[in-house]
Amino acid sequence: MKLCRADITTKNPKNITKYLGNFDRVEKRMNEVIEIDKLKAFQSPVRGDEIMKMFDLGPGKKLEKSRLW
Repeated sequence: MKLCRADITTKNPKNITKYLGNFDRVEKRMNEVIEIDKLKAFQSPVRGDEIMKMFDLGPGKKLEKSRLW
């Protein structure tokens, strides 16, 4: 992206503004995708089996708050 941005060679100020704006939009979207990917890859430091063991629970669909507190 840096090379492409540096390669904008035009003497028309309107085109420079347009091309740089396009690059800004693409870079913004790339950063958004990177952040989304980071969130998708997030792994909780606490696993379900650890919680079940800690609170003496068996496997199930949900944990009820009243059983934990």
